[in-house]
Amino acid sequence: MNNTFEWKNYFFFFFLNSFVGLVLIFNGACHAIFSYVFGGLVKCIGRLGCFIIAALLNFGCLLLMYFWEPLGDQLYILFLISGLWGVAGAVWQAQVVGKNFVMIYSETIHTIQNII
Repeated sequence: MNNTFEWKNYFFFFFLNSFVGLVLIFNGACHAIFSYVFGGLVKCIGRLGCFIIAALLNFGCLLLMYFWEPLGDQLYILFLISGLWGVAGAVWQAQVVGKNFVMIYSETIHTIQNII
């Protein structure tokens, strides 16, 4: 299977319909909204649950992009892929930054206590 041909289909679909900006805005909006949502959800299901949800969303989007053949009347699928990718990206970014903050904060407190 020729990957170049598949990517050309996506790029032609994007540029011929000229919805690139709207798709990216939708991705950013989903990213922002679900970053807040998963911040509260992590208290219920934990970080590992959020990471599993994000991994499943990414894998599902990759499968959808691999098997979907772009047609002119299926523009909503582009927005669906973009939105789901934004949701997964929100989980990865928010939870990784949160975990790093917790780790650095606890190490800093431990170091300050050892100094004092």
